[in-house]
Amino acid sequence: MCKCKRLTGPTSDIEVEIANRDELTSDMMRNLRNNCKLGTDVLKPTIIKFKSFCETNFVKVIEADKNAGICIVNKVDYHNEVLRQLDDLSIFHPSTYSQFELSMIEFKDRVKIFEKGLPDSLKLSRFNLTTDKPASFYILPKVHKVFDKFPKGRPISITFHKTNKYVSRLLDFVLKPCMNDVEDVLIDTQHFLLLLNNITLDKNKKYALVTIDVEALYPSLNITDCKKHCADTYINYSSRHNLDFKLNRKQFLELMSLSLDYNFVEYEGNMYYQHKGIEMGNAASVMVANITVFQELNKLFSEEECIAFYKRFLDDIFLLVDLENIVNLDEWLGNLLKHRYLKFTHEHSMNSINFLDVKVSISEDNSICTQLFVKPMSKHMYLHASSNHPTHLKESLFYSQGLRIVRICSEYQDRLSSLCSLYEKFVSRDYAHDNLHSNLVKLLGTNRHEALKPKKSLLCTYLSLHNPNIMVKYAMLNSNTHKPHTQDQSSLFCIFPFYKSVNRYKQILHETILSHVISKCTPEYKSYIESLCVKIVFSRTKNLKEDLKV
Repeated sequence: MCKCKRLTGPTSDIEVEIANRDELTSDMMRNLRNNCKLGTDVLKPTIIKFKSFCETNFVKVIEADKNAGICIVNKVDYHNEVLRQLDDLSIFHPSTYSQFELSMIEFKDRVKIFEKGLPDSLKLSRFNLTTDKPASFYILPKVHKVFDKFPKGRPISITFHKTNKYVSRLLDFVLKPCMNDVEDVLIDTQHFLLLLNNITLDKNKKYALVTIDVEALYPSLNITDCKKHCADTYINYSSRHNLDFKLNRKQFLELMSLSLDYNFVEYEGNMYYQHKGIEMGNAASVMVANITVFQELNKLFSEEECIAFYKRFLDDIFLLVDLENIVNLDEWLGNLLKHRYLKFTHEHSMNSINFLDVKVSISEDNSICTQLFVKPMSKHMYLHASSNHPTHLKESLFYSQGLRIVRICSEYQDRLSSLCSLYEKFVSRDYAHDNLHSNLVKLLGTNRHEALKPKKSLLCTYLSLHNPNIMVKYAMLNSNTHKPHTQDQSSLFCIFPFYKSVNRYKQILHETILSHVISKCTPEYKSYIESLCVKIVFSRTKNLKEDLKV
């Protein structure tokens, strides 16, 4: 499958026309097939027999949560866990296809009214909204948690074919700049490490390391609160910054409703309506959840003077707590973590605790040390050297994974031990010793301070706003590095399946687009193509793991 599209932001009319031309993508795929000689699929008969065996014996092969591997489960047990969740009337209501179709008629009418106040670049009618499909519902078994007969499942809604997917993408696009106002959020592990390096603890005090997890975040959120918090954040942000376009509060709330109020899901021919929480699969779900959780938890943590450090990665929270005025830490946490609808679990330690992929420790002199944390379920099954992936990706994989270790491990001996362990894992995946050894030497000579230097525009922008002293350390505060990246309006991304037997991607792309320029022959079309920056993005081809899923 070949696609042409912009990855972010509004698109021009002619860009939509190019991306939606069926003959362009079909010609592209035909040229690819002509230049690709694939070997015989010797496994196909075996896979067919395996699937037949699974169907006969009520066996289901699915992926586990947290990328913990493949699960072979009893189909009845899987079905019962799905129904346990869908039969929860506090979150889902049984529905019908007639109700769904009526809601889609209402939705399209509301879109037509809503978009009258939007600029042409954001009009949703330019996209195909004719396919009325609900989200497909499935679960990922949480095998990393203790269970009796069958593990609880993480609910996932496949929203790719939903009618309101473009509305949700627009909401996501509108909310992204507002994330700069969410002060407690962690961008990634590198951000977490930079903040920890910036902490100086009183050597005469005792501190506790605390991690808190919000249980079932997405289904627990109150949609009314989500709309209010996101609208407040958007209005506050837009009043202080120059945005390309602005929505008033009424328009923004309507956009939120169009994105969050039509949560129909389907499972084995039965329709359900999710009336509480937000879909885990909605394009704007991460932004909406981050803003809402920040506003709700800020009320809990902002007035607690004993909290020396507080940051959050979506539903995972990290605290450093000063114990000077706390007699019983469990009791204090129990009183702190009381909320109208959010529920929490927590862990604490005086010595070390795991958060994200980092093991954080406090030494006797209250200095903070960090090591690599590897979850027990991690299989370390890195991409095999013979896999069907671009050569440059495989050659850079060991170095990029090693650079992660350099950033995380604050002590040299921990760094050396983790890098040697990583080396052996890549050797077991048939990577060449020469390439691994040269990269290992390079990694051991890498300065950790420089490895932690922020480079991504999102992280630089966030640090410049909330932790300018860190940017000063790297002499970056007044540089252009931290300015938000603006997507080139003339960039078109062509997404191809990757075949290592094809080495003419750029030439095929150029020839195909050129032929369509000649066939179109309008001055506007030619002018746009000449200024177009075409970039190739590779999609992962279907692998054995996907073939085995039934």
